[in-house]
Amino acid sequence: VPVAQAAVTDLVPSHQSALALSRVSAVSQLAVVVGPAAGAFGISLLTGLGVADVGGRHMRCVFAASAAFAAIVLAAQYALGGKPEAAAADEVVPEETFTDAEISPEGKRLSDALPLSTAATTLAQELPGAKSVAKSDRITQWALRAVAVAVGWGLTLSMATYCLFGSAMVGYNQSALSINFSIAAAITVVTQLVLFPKLIAKLGEHLVCALGLTLSGSGLLAFSLLRVNPIHRIVYLLSRVGNALGDTACATLVARSSDGSEARARNLGAIYSVRAGARIVTPLLGAWMFELSRNAAGRFPGVLPYAAASLLTAVLIPVPLALKSFEDRKSRQARAGKEIMDKRNV
Repeated sequence: VPVAQAAVTDLVPSHQSALALSRVSAVSQLAVVVGPAAGAFGISLLTGLGVADVGGRHMRCVFAASAAFAAIVLAAQYALGGKPEAAAADEVVPEETFTDAEISPEGKRLSDALPLSTAATTLAQELPGAKSVAKSDRITQWALRAVAVAVGWGLTLSMATYCLFGSAMVGYNQSALSINFSIAAAITVVTQLVLFPKLIAKLGEHLVCALGLTLSGSGLLAFSLLRVNPIHRIVYLLSRVGNALGDTACATLVARSSDGSEARARNLGAIYSVRAGARIVTPLLGAWMFELSRNAAGRFPGVLPYAAASLLTAVLIPVPLALKSFEDRKSRQARAGKEIMDKRNV
């Protein structure tokens, strides 16, 4: 997934990065739903054809088919691949091709929006405050990784820990849990394909990330307290919508705030590693906190992990908004370098 995210941001124009990342996320979520169904269909097909399941032959055939499909996709990528449209961002662009409206526009990475000459970049780095701006870039990446941890924890609480919570506190059986997860997966795909691009166009990445954190965090706490359906299920699904928005917006901000394709690939890989680590640790933490609060005296047993994740998410809501000010400072620095360059050329 991080390789695909890094590649897609290089293959599309910079102002379409958010849309491309949302499609990658939607397809990965869709695969979680379609993959098991396709595997079950393959096993049923082999059984219907009379192929004996000796030594797990059916399962090996399913894995072989999956590997063959991956090889076909890889071969098609190399056969149909061309020069990325966004490659022009790494080339020298004449200054007269830029207007004031194109300098640091919403939805574009600053490194793409300001492809200045090496001299202008050097001048910008020598301006007062340049070191603090460079430091803010590092802070930006670490702050977004913290956001990724909160989003990842929210997802595990909505899935792994929710199996415990839903059955013990809401009265769901296995069938009801499966229906809930299937509906949530479908809504997640629709959110990333339809809702996310529209919100990005109207609000921008920073506000959408803050909105996603707000919906996710408040939803986690709300559905852990409201245990009567249909209110519980509606709030649960709203929380999953917020999680999808926050997850994709966070990845978009990582790509946008990275200077160059190498930094972008490195930072997207780091953010995905952080999310994967959160999804390994937080199920254990969530289960422990759930059992701890489940057996404690109180009006809302089992609420502890959801309250803790909601609090962490609430603390991080201002982060994407603060990062906007960092980008504004970087934009002003780049403009100042360009102005000095223009004066020297006069």
